[in-house]
Amino acid sequence: MYVIFMTDPIEWDESTQNGILDIKKRVDAFRPSPEFPDDYYGHIAVLEAYEALIHGNFGIGAILVNKSSGNVILKGHNSVFYPFFRSDLHAEMTLLTEYENFMKGRTGEIYKDIVLYTSLEPCPMCLTRILISGISEVHYIATDSKGGMVSAMDKYPGIWQDFRKDKIIKKSVCSAELELLAFDIFALTGQLLDNKLKEK
Repeated sequence: MYVIFMTDPIEWDESTQNGILDIKKRVDAFRPSPEFPDDYYGHIAVLEAYEALIHGNFGIGAILVNKSSGNVILKGHNSVFYPFFRSDLHAEMTLLTEYENFMKGRTGEIYKDIVLYTSLEPCPMCLTRILISGISEVHYIATDSKGGMVSAMDKYPGIWQDFRKDKIIKKSVCSAELELLAFDIFALTGQLLDNKLKEK
């Protein structure tokens, strides 16, 4: 069985295909709650994660928000496998590259007043990039106990821990429903795609 949304499809088994359809229903039904301050932006990041999933990539999405205006200024998602293989195209990496390319040549603190929301706790590569980018605030929706680096920050070399000082990098204050959705979007095909990477 194939995911019909892809130009160059990955063959999914029936269970995975059904899982994608179930997630689609949950994504469509979710409504951010004013009770949870990160639900609104977290939901947008999760929609990006779903975009990544249906194209056969790791289901992770991220957005940049201007803290002063509240505007979402950029959205991105994981693109490791589609449209072609690029090992560095994690959600946060694609987002930061696009933003930095846009801001090229501008002076001043280009990340001043910018908040990054990501659907999953950043991996070591992404967290390192975030730390040196100058972003001072990051919210992640779901914890990644196997690959997330925020909760293992004490294992980073001292220089990276120095970069971490004065930055807010924390678990989002969002609804349990959104957190589970973010995790399920990643987990549905995460192991399968990890195995695909190991084959390379």
